[in-house]
Amino acid sequence: MPSCRRFLGALGLLVLAMFVPCSAAAQISVEDALSFSFASGLVAWAHGDRIAWIENDQGARNIWVAEGPSWSGRALTRYPDDDGQELSSLTFTPDGAHMLYVRGGAPNRAGEVPDPLYTPGAESRAVWIVATSGGEPRKVLDGGAFALSPDGERIAYGKGREIWLLGVATGAKATKLATVRGGPGSLTWAPDGSSVAFVSDRGDHAFIGLVDPGSGAVRYLDPSLAHDGSPAWSPDSRRIGLIRIPNVRDQLPFAPVREAVPFSVRVVDVATGVGREVWRASDGRGS
Repeated sequence: MPSCRRFLGALGLLVLAMFVPCSAAAQISVEDALSFSFASGLVAWAHGDRIAWIENDQGARNIWVAEGPSWSGRALTRYPDDDGQELSSLTFTPDGAHMLYVRGGAPNRAGEVPDPLYTPGAESRAVWIVATSGGEPRKVLDGGAFALSPDGERIAYGKGREIWLLGVATGAKATKLATVRGGPGSLTWAPDGSSVAFVSDRGDHAFIGLVDPGSGAVRYLDPSLAHDGSPAWSPDSRRIGLIRIPNVRDQLPFAPVREAVPFSVRVVDVATGVGREVWRASDGRGS
């Protein structure tokens, strides 16, 4: 927000004044400090020499792209205002012709979002798509996290305790795949498109689940009473790697945790659902 940017700009000038000679520091104004842009969220197209990133210019966030061999950057979106709206989850379609992204931030515990023009009760985030050749972005759906299918034709997303599928083509209708316990998150397609992995968060523990995009059938892999997360597929879609964090009860809130039951990395056979530990953190501090 403007007030926040001005505070950070003033803080930056104070830091500069500590290290820059007075004659040089006197030539830098608050407006000068706020005029610098910065980039973040760099992603690359997997099948060609094209990259994209988020450019923050005086609080106005936009997506930029560049192609080789010249690598000359150009704006893909043109949001003009410093309105607090985040951009995230930049995703190229497999053919590189379109870019999907999320615009808007998640609400805090009080239900407030970083948009001063936000209408209470409205969705604060949405998934958008825009052609990498240019043009106007089109809203795909209201919501945040999504996973694009390997063929680039569908996205999977969570909605409450449900998992949904939606085609990215104009006018496509969403279909509900499954209803699961816990909030489904970290949706990840198998490279061959046969399954969608997700994390089923149950509060004091979490499972890695699989849902069939054709039948909607759900099953869980290597379940335990620990917190399983960060599912990652092998290239042949036959195995999933995950991080397992043991369930530690009776922790005091806001207290430092220097050591605990060590976390581990596991690999699960998708066909059998049986997992094995491939690495475990050492006992003691940092475990």
